[in-house]
Amino acid sequence: ASSFPTPSVPFGSMLSHLTVEKSGDVGLATYLGIVNNLTVASSSFVGNANYGVRRLLSESSRGEEWGGTLTLSNNWWGDASGPTHVTLNPVGMGDAIGYGLSHAWTRTPDPIIVPWLMGAP
Repeated sequence: ASSFPTPSVPFGSMLSHLTVEKSGDVGLATYLGIVNNLTVASSSFVGNANYGVRRLLSESSRGEEWGGTLTLSNNWWGDASGPTHVTLNPVGMGDAIGYGLSHAWTRTPDPIIVPWLMGAP
């Protein structure tokens, strides 16, 4: 069972002007389906223990949730170098962006990261 809260957010839409700080684990976790897209824009993710934003697959997906797109646009990640991401921004020193593995044969696609803010909003 997941420890993440599950707010009702209409996917295929945008979340903006969020301030997500000092979470003990993940600031914002999201599950996306095949056609669901989520854009998170003009928000701030600072001081979250493991990830500022993390995309997860549900345990029941069997690889069927890989198609939705997570776009992160003009967000502040706590450092001018941007968010930490293994392949998209390995030199980033800000809050991390991640994806979760659900099954050995599938992985969620990398998020789309468009320019991040160079300073706190």
